Amino acid sequence: MPAIKRDHADQGLTLGYVDKRQEYIKILQQADGVLSTADHDFQGIAMLEAVACGCQPLAPNRLVYPDLYPLENLFAATPEDPEQQARAILDKLLKPADLQPVQANMTWSHCEAQYRQWIQQWL
Repeated sequence: MPAIKRDHADQGLTLGYVDKRQEYIKILQQADGVLSTADHDFQGIAMLEAVACGCQPLAPNRLVYPDLYPLENLFAATPEDPEQQARAILDKLLKPADLQPVQANMTWSHCEAQYRQWIQQWL
């Protein structure tokens, strides 16, 4: 992260943690895209928030992300080889037209029927 901040601070609205939620949401609403390089994530809430604010997601092809986003918006995750992962991210960033539009539709009215079906399946 220090190298990214040093070399690319002018290319992002923010890099890292934002203290105030209102400021965080404002940044997301101004952003075109959001990148996750998470090694650990169960639900991908921060990415879902960003998508709900209009950001185009780019995420690793592991964890919860393949369940949430199209293959075109996923990069090959290789946490054991950061340089290879950075190349995979750059490949996606250099072809923004290939990324698919994503709409975060996680409202209860949208998800209720599916949740009820899953619950009934396990009862």
